[in-house]
Amino acid sequence: MASRYRANGNKLRRKTARDSVGEEREISSYLAFAGDGDEIDRDLPVPNLSFTIASVVVSCVSVLCYFNSCKGAFVFDDSEAIVGNKDLSPDIPLGKLFLHDFWGTNVSSNTSHKSYRPLTILTFRFNYWLAGGLKPWGFHALNVMLHAAVSVLCLKLFFYPCQW
Repeated sequence: MASRYRANGNKLRRKTARDSVGEEREISSYLAFAGDGDEIDRDLPVPNLSFTIASVVVSCVSVLCYFNSCKGAFVFDDSEAIVGNKDLSPDIPLGKLFLHDFWGTNVSSNTSHKSYRPLTILTFRFNYWLAGGLKPWGFHALNVMLHAAVSVLCLKLFFYPCQW
């Protein structure tokens, strides 16, 4: 059990609300200083890149971070949502996708999960076509590319909003 006394012999006590009053003043004075039109991060060593170069950097970093997942197998619910889903097969007409739930069961069936996600199933079907069957690398590669695209869109939204 920890000691209730400091090394100098003084008794430890819990911090009270009265002790925090000075800290609140420090924070509010800092925010007031930063709110005077000055940017808080103006002294940070961040390079000033064009959107094109920043997009290339962000997309390369996001691909490098997740590229090792392309070697992985199907995991968790992939066995039911992808491997066991008949809707991914090119033999099923595209119109049937809009009548089935996420797991490939007819939505009107009592055994249906009622999770209706036709756009997801369409992307799974595109992955099936891209990989030439139920090969996990194609599914993972497209997910990595989508992650890179979303990262660039977030860059555009948060760091270059005036350049639409």
